[in-house]
Amino acid sequence: MLKHRLLPPLLVLLAGCHSVGPTLIERDHFDYNAAIANSWKEQMLLNMVRLRYGEAPVFLDVASVIAQYSLETQVVVNSEGWDRPNNVGPPMASGAARWIDRPTITYQPRTGAVLAQTLLQPVSLSSIVTLAQAGWPIDLTLGITLRSINGMVASERRGRIDWNPRFLRAVEALARVSTLGGGGIRKQDEKLVYRLLDDPASEEIQAAHREFRDALGLDPALTEYEIVMSPQRLSDHQLSLSTASALDVLNLLASRFDVPEHHVAQGWTFPTPEAGPGRNSSGIVAPIRVHTGEELPDNVFVATENRGWWFWIDDRDYDSKRAFSFLTMLLTLSESSSSPAPVVTIGAGGN
Repeated sequence: MLKHRLLPPLLVLLAGCHSVGPTLIERDHFDYNAAIANSWKEQMLLNMVRLRYGEAPVFLDVASVIAQYSLETQVVVNSEGWDRPNNVGPPMASGAARWIDRPTITYQPRTGAVLAQTLLQPVSLSSIVTLAQAGWPIDLTLGITLRSINGMVASERRGRIDWNPRFLRAVEALARVSTLGGGGIRKQDEKLVYRLLDDPASEEIQAAHREFRDALGLDPALTEYEIVMSPQRLSDHQLSLSTASALDVLNLLASRFDVPEHHVAQGWTFPTPEAGPGRNSSGIVAPIRVHTGEELPDNVFVATENRGWWFWIDDRDYDSKRAFSFLTMLLTLSESSSSPAPVVTIGAGGN
């Protein structure tokens, strides 16, 4: 009879032992998403700091994450003299549970042709167009990635520290037209064109069009201008662009980072140059402000450590965060299509 009386509660206990997988989806989904996103940000900043100190960047991508969970439970019910015919001893129960978490993370270094394609080749025109059409500001997109526009170089000096005012004027004129909705990039017969959208009722757009054509030396009678890749101005009915490589972009932005004075005195890096003439309202000269110190403050967006000092972007600095996110997107578009995205596999078992 004792066995029958104990059977219902025992079944209830065993009914609670089921797969833990469904309950882990929400937690694992967001936890691994946040972890991978943070690692990308920290790796990007670390590589830019490395470049600032004359070191080569190293990219180690998360190729896959396999997490195996196991929940094992055991319940034992017994009493003294259980097997005797006249057993009247009190029942005794004991239980045990074991939770096992075995994550396996695979990393893939980016080397050889993949690294060369990502860092050394000029940023493709399609990548710039994709970012612009996705809503990234034209002055940020072009100011960071372009070497020249219609023959106007971004800077007369290597490293683009002293900006060419004519280049900045052209970029700002193009940005103003796009911001007002008076123009945009479109694909036409396998070609890319920049089309001005006329609005006779808007004097502001008309003025922006005039400034745009004057700044870039374009034919005022046309409303569409073909976009071509060339360091030289080819004609007054084309937009000639030449782009920097991703490595040039990283070096340019890293050159503006703050560094400790004693690191400069030791010869580990060079002093941060002052902004040259021609800086525009969008702050193209130093779009990412990275601070340095022995200790991390509060409100840090991303941080990394090098030579015992911290380097970070302030979480309250929206412009720097936006430019940093833009840079991450730019490198993602520059990656080889053969580079797989991280795969997260969760194996959750139980009894």
